Amino acid sequence: MKKLANLAIAAVLTGTIILSPIHTVKTEAATTNAEKYVNQAIYWAGALKWQISIEYKKDVSYPDMKVFNATKDNILKAKSEFSTLPTAQRTQLEAKLRDQAEIHYTRAIAYIDAISSGKKLKAQADLFTSSYNANPSTDETEKAYHDLTYRIKHTANQLYKVYGSTTREAILKEYKLPAESARNAASNAITAKMAIDQFRTIAVERRTPELQAPVEEKIKKVADTNIRLLLLHKLQTGENQLPPNIDKYKQDFQKMGFKFNSDTTAVYTYGGMSIGLLNRGTYWQLRSDNWNGHYYTMFKKSIAVVWGADIAFSSMKYLEYAIGRPDTGYSTSYIKTFVSGDSLVVYVYMPRAQTQ
Repeated sequence: MKKLANLAIAAVLTGTIILSPIHTVKTEAATTNAEKYVNQAIYWAGALKWQISIEYKKDVSYPDMKVFNATKDNILKAKSEFSTLPTAQRTQLEAKLRDQAEIHYTRAIAYIDAISSGKKLKAQADLFTSSYNANPSTDETEKAYHDLTYRIKHTANQLYKVYGSTTREAILKEYKLPAESARNAASNAITAKMAIDQFRTIAVERRTPELQAPVEEKIKKVADTNIRLLLLHKLQTGENQLPPNIDKYKQDFQKMGFKFNSDTTAVYTYGGMSIGLLNRGTYWQLRSDNWNGHYYTMFKKSIAVVWGADIAFSSMKYLEYAIGRPDTGYSTSYIKTFVSGDSLVVYVYMPRAQTQ
């Protein structure tokens, strides 16, 4: 028994002597590989650091993806070697990899994600701008506006994750600010369009000046004259296109002697008489506080600008009716006449608004 025990002990010692060098070789190999990959990851991460810096790149664009992928591959290879290392050595190399390579790799991911999100935001802004320029009063444009608003908010979360204030500001300037400018420039028009839609839903049952006045106030806030007129037209008719020949009407009024002091307002003065002209979107408003015999000719010519001489001639009796009975207004599919205070007022409806 004692001999067997001695043989067993000898066998264990022999095995230990045989196995230890193999284990040591494997550990040394893992150490060598781990250190090699860590050092390579640090090398590529150093190059990647500049690929995500606006000071180096001078423009907002993706980094060199070969550099990015080399950094990523060496980080992964280094980590695959860590499991066989002694704890102390593993901890040391993990810290080195984290502090000198992974930090730049992580920042690069945030940078790439920001640019990808920024490009999507730009595409959304371009889609909205195209729809808005084509027709700002449609449901499609309103939807594009809300989609853009959502995209701006969503993208901002990605853009603000970019490391480095200078680089971050450059990306924000490239993508977020133009999108916000496009949205903000259209906000009054879209707000007015939404108010018009709500009003017209209510107006199916009751259309009152009290309900319409707040909508008109929103429309007045729209800076662009053509869009403002379009929204006024939509308010009255529900249509998403302005009546034709707006510019030609204006030119014809100018030939008559009307002096325009804005895109929508003009005044005609002659022999102590003054006639005000206002484009209200769906009609031209004529207003005279002190008319004389000359007013008859000017009002008739004004109606003829839109409807031609025959309709203008047949419409003049309605001006006489309004003057003769100031408490009653007269309307046709072409004009509306009434007296307001001391003023004679005529609405000359434009062709696409004549049913109103």
